[in-house]
Amino acid sequence: MPCCTSFESCGGVDVRGKSVREMEELTVLGKSTIRRLRKTHCSSVMRPNGGRSKVLSAADEHYYVRQLTKNCVPSAVKVTKCLENDIGKNVGVERVHKVLRKSVLGAIEKPKKPLLWNRRVISLD
Repeated sequence: MPCCTSFESCGGVDVRGKSVREMEELTVLGKSTIRRLRKTHCSSVMRPNGGRSKVLSAADEHYYVRQLTKNCVPSAVKVTKCLENDIGKNVGVERVHKVLRKSVLGAIEKPKKPLLWNRRVISLD
């Protein structure tokens, strides 16, 4: 049987872009039956990709890094405000931290200061 755009046994339901769950709701068939029919008869029909779509594109991530390195924006909070004003995308600070860590611009540990000054160390001896 050639590649089809609808199952004949399902009463001519269009299968393009529909998930197995949606097909199950439209028809009286079970999930395993729909998967088997799809696998044998409709392998070239496009199926929806699972998962959540990205909030930020690669260009937006590059914009974050440029704001910190070239435009001397002091913190990730200010970068989110700049992005909200310039591009109009509302993104949380945690997302910015994650992007910066991915591009190896994470937080830098401050060197610990000595607890005693030199003159106090001398006076204690």
